[in-house]
Amino acid sequence: MCARRNDQRAPERRLGRRMLRDKTAVMEISEANARAVQVRHRLASFERSTYGREWSTADLVSGLMTDVGDLASALQRVDGLRPAGATAPLDELRHELGDCLWVLLVLADRYHIDLAEAFESTMIGIETWLDSTE
Repeated sequence: MCARRNDQRAPERRLGRRMLRDKTAVMEISEANARAVQVRHRLASFERSTYGREWSTADLVSGLMTDVGDLASALQRVDGLRPAGATAPLDELRHELGDCLWVLLVLADRYHIDLAEAFESTMIGIETWLDSTE
């Protein structure tokens, strides 16, 4: 396994708070995770009162699959392969990416997986493989 380069920091620091062009702060992954879990708890309460039970892990994964399909359609709209809907294609794409990320954050929390650590490990694995192909 290749050693981490000196300029590589933990993902939560590397993906830390940054400012976008419109001066909106970007959340750190730990903040995004906490917010995702908070919203999930609110939805669970709504589900219990409306449907008599909250979504199971299987329900969340089924929802993720639907979101991934919506993401694929949004990408096709951005690429001009489907007619645009009422929402601007890039706004739709942004929304669908957010939907998918939210479910991934919720699932990671449910199984006590640190996504920043998982991401870093995956990137190191890919970089190690790429280094071996050179």
